[in-house]
Amino acid sequence: MTSYEDSNREFERRIDSLQEKQKGSGIVTVPNPVQLGSSFTRTIGFDTAPSSSAIPISVPPRSKTPSQSPANEAVGLLSGSAPLGSSNKSASPDSDNNKSAVAKPKQNQKQNQQNQKQGQPNQQNQQNQQNQKQKQKQEKPAKEGESAKGSSRPSSANQQNQQNQKQSQKQNQSKPSAPAQFDIKRGKAEKNRVLDLKPSQKQVQLFSHLPQYERGTLKLKTSFSASEIHPAIVELGLKYAEGVITGSNARCVALIEAFQKVIKDFKAPTGVFWKEFELYSRPQVQFLVDSRPLAISMGNAINYMKLAVNATKNLAGDQEAKSYVVEKLDRFLQERIVIADDIIVGYACEKIYDGDVILTYGRSYVVEQVFLKAHELGKKFRVVIVDSRPKNEGKTLLHNLVQHGVKCSYVTINAISYVIKDMSKVFVGAYTMMANGNLVSRSGTGLVAMMAHSHHIPFIVCCETYKFTERVQLESFSFNELGDPEEIVKTDKYKSGILENWKNDPHLTVLNLMYDLTPSEFIVMIITEVGMIPATSIPAVLREYRLAL
Repeated sequence: MTSYEDSNREFERRIDSLQEKQKGSGIVTVPNPVQLGSSFTRTIGFDTAPSSSAIPISVPPRSKTPSQSPANEAVGLLSGSAPLGSSNKSASPDSDNNKSAVAKPKQNQKQNQQNQKQGQPNQQNQQNQQNQKQKQKQEKPAKEGESAKGSSRPSSANQQNQQNQKQSQKQNQSKPSAPAQFDIKRGKAEKNRVLDLKPSQKQVQLFSHLPQYERGTLKLKTSFSASEIHPAIVELGLKYAEGVITGSNARCVALIEAFQKVIKDFKAPTGVFWKEFELYSRPQVQFLVDSRPLAISMGNAINYMKLAVNATKNLAGDQEAKSYVVEKLDRFLQERIVIADDIIVGYACEKIYDGDVILTYGRSYVVEQVFLKAHELGKKFRVVIVDSRPKNEGKTLLHNLVQHGVKCSYVTINAISYVIKDMSKVFVGAYTMMANGNLVSRSGTGLVAMMAHSHHIPFIVCCETYKFTERVQLESFSFNELGDPEEIVKTDKYKSGILENWKNDPHLTVLNLMYDLTPSEFIVMIITEVGMIPATSIPAVLREYRLAL
């Protein structure tokens, strides 16, 4: 006998022993492998119905090699699980195998028939959907053709409507829009205006949001009478418009003095000063705004005046309230401007040494006082004045310094790159200081600061704290002031020159930008009445003054 037959016999013996041990609990049937041909099926079950509980396992014949052992084969056959049954009856091997072999294809056929029946309605639904889509595609061109026919009838009316719309748009574009006083709401600014001003027709589009009017006479609107505007305010507004009073400090001092006159002459009809004066002061301030946009320092002074007026609610008499507000304004003028300038001059003189060559740009009142005081103290230094058109303010500074014996040199701003190399430090004034440390001053200051920074020269700003503002600005476009373009067109040598008829040229516009912005990175120090501080300390100073109020 071969080893293969020995292994089969040994396997049958083990199965027989399992049957004897598991009698009453299940059936183990093993048919003759010769009757099944090339493969034999062993069925292991625990139920009398072989068709439902029998598990057929098809195992291919093994090659006659000594490595294959009947023990491994038995483990593989008996590792499968079978459903538990409730009866203990047994069945013959032949009948169970035949029934199970016949039952399996019948079940497969039934399942296929059920799947086909279920699939038929799905196929029909798909065909119906495809037919509907085809019908819709066919109906679309027909509808489009009908709509085209219907729309072709009133085409003339549609064309007329389109032409009317285009004409209305052109008319709206051609109308000049009224500029706002640093306010996006142009209609509100137009409504609040006291003067009847004609907007300029030759504006640079990038700065069209800034107010600019045609130069001419100032006329009150019909809704306002001359009695509503105090004569001191009218005089001050005309001086602002004509450029007679220039400089942030000078304009603010004139404003405070004019409102002191207004308060003294004001009589409250109802006897309640703080209520009546608040309404009366609105057209006064608006008249000044229409004459020339207010500086930041002037706005701070007006806010201080409003706080003083509101503080008179608990005062008994009208005269007592007026004297209180006038005294508050005089105190603001002395402490925040006059005394502040004296303190700044003392701090700045400490930074001037013998042999210094100091550069300044334009003319600042406090910087001029610094140079005069340092000269009185006997310090030996020289001043280089850089100037620019159209105002040429440096000429006035040059005249005042030379009269007091200060050594000076005068150059225009186009020579700044040449003279900056020999400078010891730079002193400039300020229009306002933003909360983020940026400086707003006359146009050209940013260029001077950039050149000083590139040559590692200290750039020092002399500024009073009443010019500080809580605003934050990063560029010179959103908040600025436009000057008269005629100042640039006209020169000293030629009255008008080649730009005499510049308004008639549609391709030419003239821009006279008053101020520019200097980044805080270029500023080494800010000299104020509270001390010499860096640009990053401005928010702290504003917070302290706010708490003091």
